[in-house]
Amino acid sequence: VDIINSPTADDETKWYAAINLDKIDPGNQTAIKALVDIINSPTADNYTKWYVAINLDKIDPGNQTAIDALVDIINSPTADNTKQIAAINLGEIGKGNQTAIKDLVDIINSFNADDETKYLAAWSLGEIGKGNQTAIRDLVDIFNSFNTNGDTKWLATNSLIFTYFWDCAQNLSYPDFYNAWHQIDPSITALEQQFTDIASQLQPPDSVTAILINVETFQQRPEENILALKICNQICKHQYIRYIPIPRVNNAAELESEVINIKNKLSQEKKIESPKLALIFHNVELYPALESFCRQLTEEIEICWITDTPLKLPLRGFPPHQPNLASALNNWLNKLT
Repeated sequence: VDIINSPTADDETKWYAAINLDKIDPGNQTAIKALVDIINSPTADNYTKWYVAINLDKIDPGNQTAIDALVDIINSPTADNTKQIAAINLGEIGKGNQTAIKDLVDIINSFNADDETKYLAAWSLGEIGKGNQTAIRDLVDIFNSFNTNGDTKWLATNSLIFTYFWDCAQNLSYPDFYNAWHQIDPSITALEQQFTDIASQLQPPDSVTAILINVETFQQRPEENILALKICNQICKHQYIRYIPIPRVNNAAELESEVINIKNKLSQEKKIESPKLALIFHNVELYPALESFCRQLTEEIEICWITDTPLKLPLRGFPPHQPNLASALNNWLNKLT
């Protein structure tokens, strides 16, 4: 308690103390107040707010400050993947919360929010508003408004599917629900297919070569020399690069040197000015040694991960269950030029 109340303790020290205090004394009000104060601090960044909010909800389930913090993160202009993680967590802890539902509807209907923010708000609303009549009514109002553009109508429809049909599923017999579901426009049900093959949906600009790196094919947490070789192999065998013979590299520095050679080759043979190489890692739980290896490459390679683990720049992360994952990846690729 003294640590939490100390004027010299920083936010990180206070949140660790508060979390441990709750383990000793569950529901301790000092611990709850300390976490609320950190979230409300003007110096707290999005990562801090996210981390504290999810722990505050564990200590005090349904805490409105925690839920409000996640909504604020979704609506923030941050360039990292904390927004996507916050959207997923809000879907878990904010179910039925009227304030969060109203705030998310406002984001979807906002002229100032960017596309990614609206997508995340729509996805979260579909999770927390299942069966909620207020959410359903607000989404219908958005769809019917003459002032709503086509993209926003699409988002409202997407959320409405999850909020309304979930309610139907609870109250209709299976045959009736099946019939209602299959009367939906095929263009909507086809949205589910967009996540099945990300590679075929990637549309990088001409100056960017995007390569998916399936880390699942690597051995369990390999040493640096194996990591370097495996990644080099997947880069060099890419249909657009065909860098033969494949060089043998033993570390990140050697791989970076070969990437410079590959980019020079692309520049000369493909007549591309300032070519970019983008790696998209997937099918693995990110661990410190692998993250450290990737960070050593970021001067020459643009790197993102499909992961639920929050990442700090220059690495980018996209949650695997993020709505419109392919669109988010394509937006990232297009911003590299």
